[in-house]
Amino acid sequence: MGPETAGLGLEPIVTMSVVHSNPGFVRSRTRPNHEFAVIERDTHDVPVLEVAGEVDLRVAPELGERLSHQLSSSTSPVVVLDLQAVTFLGVAGLSVLITAHRRARLQHTSLRIVANTATVCRSLKVAAQHQPLEVYPKLTAAAAV
Repeated sequence: MGPETAGLGLEPIVTMSVVHSNPGFVRSRTRPNHEFAVIERDTHDVPVLEVAGEVDLRVAPELGERLSHQLSSSTSPVVVLDLQAVTFLGVAGLSVLITAHRRARLQHTSLRIVANTATVCRSLKVAAQHQPLEVYPKLTAAAAV
């Protein structure tokens, strides 16, 4: 605890350092095992953003920027967001997915989400009540054009 929280019984606010290199990696100083990464690659000429770690309020803006860039720069009719390695998908992350999905539809692009873990699928079901999303259990199915 820092001097400003000493004796108050308060935990310090999580501080982060960002390494500005692909794949977009964020590591928390106060929670060293809390990591987030986005890797950009192509599968059968379809752009894929592979996300790993926890997608929460701290990292949702980074994911939003990466998705926005991929949607604006892609010439493919399909963009895939692979969430198989995501361990937590919070409300801020869901908001990013809904916004990206709406943007993709306006651009006549299909944003396909790959998710097969109970944690992420549960969050996506909540989001689907407000905005239908294209969710696939396997990358091969999502990347098929």
